Amino acid sequence: MKMSSLAFGAIASALFVACAAAAGPDASVQVEVDFLLGFVEGSGCDFYRNGTWHGAAAARAHLQDKYLILVGRKAIHTTEDFIDKVASVSSFSGEPYQVRCKGGNATGSGQWLRDELGRFRTFNKKPASSRGGSEAGWPALALLAQRGLAGVHVVESPSDGLPRGTASFSVSRPSGS
Repeated sequence: MKMSSLAFGAIASALFVACAAAAGPDASVQVEVDFLLGFVEGSGCDFYRNGTWHGAAAARAHLQDKYLILVGRKAIHTTEDFIDKVASVSSFSGEPYQVRCKGGNATGSGQWLRDELGRFRTFNKKPASSRGGSEAGWPALALLAQRGLAGVHVVESPSDGLPRGTASFSVSRPSGS
């Protein structure tokens, strides 16, 4: 069966869009966005969106879906873009998202996430002499573990193929999460 040029064009366009979307933002942006998404889910806070309060897991799922759509449209280049375009305001109603933690007062989600991003960046800052290695670095893993968002298991062994003085690690969700 011969494929029509219209069908071929549609398939080629779909593949191009899929490949372009897969490229996404820089690795450092992706690390920070992934951290913020995990922070949202692990916060236990309630999120107000379009007239309804949602739990943290639902908020993360919504933000992640919205993020992937905007990455596909090449609208996200920085973590600040994620906060401003994805996590601060409804693209449907134009209303700002709100966050309410532990029965406290509601606050804007944009500032709440900017504050956490600032803490993440401060905690993750590496001295110039230690640059290199993983993009997230050990401080980022420690911060994730401290926030209860990940369990970190470090394994150091000469048989793992890594240069002496380095370690491999695995990150997993803590049990009960």
